[in-house]
Amino acid sequence: MEYSPRGCDSILYSLAVDTFHCERLWLIIVNKYNWQLLCDNVALRSFFPGRTATGFQWFKNDQPVPGATEDDYAEQNELYGRFQLRVTLDGNQEIWSNIIELLDTHVELPIQVRIYNSRGMEIREDQAVHGIYLFRYKQGDNVWTEKKWIP
Repeated sequence: MEYSPRGCDSILYSLAVDTFHCERLWLIIVNKYNWQLLCDNVALRSFFPGRTATGFQWFKNDQPVPGATEDDYAEQNELYGRFQLRVTLDGNQEIWSNIIELLDTHVELPIQVRIYNSRGMEIREDQAVHGIYLFRYKQGDNVWTEKKWIP
């Protein structure tokens, strides 16, 4: 801030805009149930008709993934992180995909319990007082049973 002899303060700003390195992000990757990411080759061909993809490189958390050079990407487990795909087209033109961010929001599912008496009839928990009972547990797709004897 400078003081002007006329008693006014002034602020001088300088702004430079670099339009040479602007990158457009193309909507060309698809998330399949947080287990696999795919390049949407149909969308890629519609954006760049007559062009051919000659190379792919997947990025996770802004870092290239070693060996991830196909048009799809998966890991051993569910995917978490920030993912992007760099596609090299014929003529060595590189384009960047949209960014997909997959958060670890895994929530533990509740366990549902059903109790059956020795005659195979379902009962409430407060009715299981004496005898042999079958407890059936279900948590998501996981189901297990347990026999209990209550003296």
